[in-house]
Amino acid sequence: MSFTEWVKEMDRPMNEEPNATIASPEAQPHSRILVIEPADLNDCLNLIENLKAGDPVVVNLEHLETKVSHEVFGFLAGATYVLGGTAQSLNNEVFIFLPKER
Repeated sequence: MSFTEWVKEMDRPMNEEPNATIASPEAQPHSRILVIEPADLNDCLNLIENLKAGDPVVVNLEHLETKVSHEVFGFLAGATYVLGGTAQSLNNEVFIFLPKER
């Protein structure tokens, strides 16, 4: 799947997919879910480290300027794609980035 196709799939809200599943902490007992409202692109580096460690990341972009929000989203989406993970839109400004299943 290309990056463009991956982003289009991710853009569909989870409630439109009745069979969508998200890895829960019960399914992966050593996982933790990080929830963050990044201030800028610098906060993204820690989020990528969490994804690399196998931890899901929920990102709330609602308090960012539009330009910064798009930069943060693009960076995280690209990194998640490269790491083999997935992402879902929870609403227009909140996204969950999931690491590659082990």
